[in-house]
Amino acid sequence: MGLSEKDLLRLGPAARKQIAEQLGEDAKKAALKYHNRPAERTMPNGRVHRFPSQKEAERFDELQQLQKMGIIRNLKLQPQFTITESFMTADGDRVRAHRYTADFSYEQCDDTEWVTIVEDVKGGKATRTRDYINNKKALASRGIFIEEV
Repeated sequence: MGLSEKDLLRLGPAARKQIAEQLGEDAKKAALKYHNRPAERTMPNGRVHRFPSQKEAERFDELQQLQKMGIIRNLKLQPQFTITESFMTADGDRVRAHRYTADFSYEQCDDTEWVTIVEDVKGGKATRTRDYINNKKALASRGIFIEEV
């Protein structure tokens, strides 16, 4: 029994890298999601955060500068938004909550009030998957709009 590309994408970056190293060069390309090159940044608390793409890391750098200048505030990495809460079916089976994880959220002043902005960094058409589009629509129906960068 082998791993499909879908199985690889469910694994974390470290596990994908380990599998790719064991399988060789062809597997490395398949294991990296959308052929992105990961990038690392040191956070203000001293920890190193690994971004899945250079583009996402560069956007973080921009947002960090905007926060230092006071243009935005409350910058968050990987904020989660609940689309549907968990519940029990009539048969007693538990259905887990459905959550969406964005790349960034922050607050930006819009004339007189601070408005929450949710961003997702997209590298092209391939990253706009059906699941992503459905999640974006579901969140929009709840008043949470995702800006693509």
